Amino acid sequence: MLLVATLLLVGTVDAMRGAAVPANAPTTLGPAATLATGYSRLTTEHYLPCAFAQAGVLASCADTATQLMEGSGTVSIPHVTAMAVVAASMSGAANAVWLRQLEARFPGKGAREVAAKTLIHAIIIASIINSAYLVGVPALTHLMSEGTLGSAAPAWCASVPTTFRSFPVVAERCHPAGPLGGWSVDEFVTLTKLEVAMFIPYNTLAFKFVPPQVRPLTHAMISATFNVAVSAVTLGYFDEWCERAAHAFG
Repeated sequence: MLLVATLLLVGTVDAMRGAAVPANAPTTLGPAATLATGYSRLTTEHYLPCAFAQAGVLASCADTATQLMEGSGTVSIPHVTAMAVVAASMSGAANAVWLRQLEARFPGKGAREVAAKTLIHAIIIASIINSAYLVGVPALTHLMSEGTLGSAAPAWCASVPTTFRSFPVVAERCHPAGPLGGWSVDEFVTLTKLEVAMFIPYNTLAFKFVPPQVRPLTHAMISATFNVAVSAVTLGYFDEWCERAAHAFG
């Protein structure tokens, strides 16, 4: 999938270069340029469905890879589906709409316009998308596996004497999590740091050099890498991965 996307981007550049050739001059399009022409036509006619599908497919692949990298040998289909749904709707369709609105509000490739679009995307849009992942993925996963949006209290909580249930530690661990239980400040800060490190450099280049019609695809490709971290956070792997990395480089 990433190879095809790379060919499309290369072909898009070739097609853009070919646009400068006079109409009566003979031209021969290579396979990549042919793919780019078809992709450009497809995204023009079906902009949002393409953004939706691209993000969903890449996110499901990223989540599957994350689970396999952990070495368990099994893949949680509900979690993969939840990642695909949230990614397709938020990183895909919703983000495509916001990218169009940013381009319409701040047209051009000047330094001021690029900075405005990059900062708005990083501060406002990315915060909404990251929160959607933290809330939506655990909730949808639990809904598909257990039939409810919120998680019940652990079984051991029933054996805790009533006297001790008011203790802050016990109350926190035994309080059933509602639909918003997946969101936490620590995980939100973690995703925000990764977002800043990855997407501010990418958006700075994308708003300057990447054509608007192609941005949902390039954004989905970058998001696929980001989704590996999102999957690790929502699956509880991320802290362990950080500890492994610290030991490896320490």
